[in-house]
Amino acid sequence: MAATREDLWLVPVGDGASPRLLLATPFADVQGVVSPDGRWVALASEGGANDVLVWDLDSPLSKPRRLDHPGAVAVIKFSPACDSSVGQAAEPCRLWLAVGDWSGNVRLWDPSTPAGDSFAYVDLPHGASVRDLAFSADNRLLVTGDNQGLALVCR
Repeated sequence: MAATREDLWLVPVGDGASPRLLLATPFADVQGVVSPDGRWVALASEGGANDVLVWDLDSPLSKPRRLDHPGAVAVIKFSPACDSSVGQAAEPCRLWLAVGDWSGNVRLWDPSTPAGDSFAYVDLPHGASVRDLAFSADNRLLVTGDNQGLALVCR
């Protein structure tokens, strides 16, 4: 994936396919992330809205879905790939998209749910901007960190 100041391109590596424009926007793209399985792309943009755009690359002609977030997005991350050898086999491993914002909000999304459906809203006591997010290998823990040095672990 590559971003120019205003556009987001999907650039295949090693298969000879041509780059594909995912989004042309007059706004500066903040960040884009690709899920570990390569199926999903998520983008937060400086467009003034608090939206996160999500593409399902298994449906190449599909338009992005908008996930409404409560604040201006600072960081987005996908959880790691599901590994059946980690964690309890009785619980299915899910792919998560975590979004943190400048106001201290964190929201978890299941990218396979319909647009607008957040699977879990995590109300964390960050008094400052969420600057980083990290998942445990089994996707059961989410660690968040803010710009005042507070780190929280969520189950």
